[in-house]
Amino acid sequence: MPMKLSIPERRILYTVLMNARLSVQEIARQLGCSAPVVQHAVRKFRDAGLISRRVMIDIFRLGYARHAIYITLSSEGQDKKREISQLLAKSSCTTVVLEVGGEYDFFVATVTRTAAELAAFNHELSFKFGSLFLRKDVAVTVRHSVFGEKLLMADSSLHAECFFEVGRSLNGPTVELDALDHRLLYALAGPELTTSRALAQSLGTAPSTIDYRMKRLESSGVICGDMHEVRGEMIGLTNYIVLVGMKGVSEERHQEFYLFAKQHPNIAHLSFEVGHWDYMLGVAVEEQKGLNALIEVIRRVFRDSVASIKSFSMFHAHKVRDYPIIPTIGNASFSQAANRDR
Repeated sequence: MPMKLSIPERRILYTVLMNARLSVQEIARQLGCSAPVVQHAVRKFRDAGLISRRVMIDIFRLGYARHAIYITLSSEGQDKKREISQLLAKSSCTTVVLEVGGEYDFFVATVTRTAAELAAFNHELSFKFGSLFLRKDVAVTVRHSVFGEKLLMADSSLHAECFFEVGRSLNGPTVELDALDHRLLYALAGPELTTSRALAQSLGTAPSTIDYRMKRLESSGVICGDMHEVRGEMIGLTNYIVLVGMKGVSEERHQEFYLFAKQHPNIAHLSFEVGHWDYMLGVAVEEQKGLNALIEVIRRVFRDSVASIKSFSMFHAHKVRDYPIIPTIGNASFSQAANRDR
């Protein structure tokens, strides 16, 4: 049975999701409730494993490109799903690997610096599993916005957003990282280490150094958000991906679609893409009819502009790591070295 949340708990949960650094007192002040109520709710979420920390990292600021790859397997490939998902998840090029249902079997997000790196990743897949891939649709992500599960918060004035985009990143120089920055970002991208003390111990440095590095990465825009993710199934939410193709996309149409996504309660995140699809929506609903209603609204609002809409369920997340590039110390990965040190 899903956890039952009161209306105040739903509002607290959304606020915690979108800003992990807010104190109990700040959340209470923002929502107009008492600090003990907030403290009890947050403890309830954490004890139940409902939320997990996620630091948002803008890979565009580091000179990387992000691609979305939608994979359909052949009938033979269905029997190799586990093996394929393990290879995808282990790659240092992939940030997200989702097993999905519908027309596609996997959604994969990659980060690469050059077209050659993307080609090498594709070559590895083709070499090992080429005959098992029936179809691969590829798009370049140019903007990614996270709104969170807005259906938890009825007051739209308290809705929030975290985003990164190519255009904003190109306005400034690419941020260069040293070895410690690199290791810190990799650690932050995982769910295990959440405090300066824990990070400092893992990286073999002082907590004050971690705090300084964090502030510098935030001021440069590399760290663009400090959030939580929610296990939606625990509170009765079902997640879908909706892909929208347009007949023609102008800057005005982009802005209209962005405002639509920002305001719609069921749209948790939005990606602008160039390629096979124009928009990728992350959707959270409490009932199937909520997804159908959203698709109907998109068709009605954007009428003749919509060329196609596809939707599919998200079954299992094999990987979510916004900074997947594994740091190295000599010939060994940092994670291997850290394990030796322990």
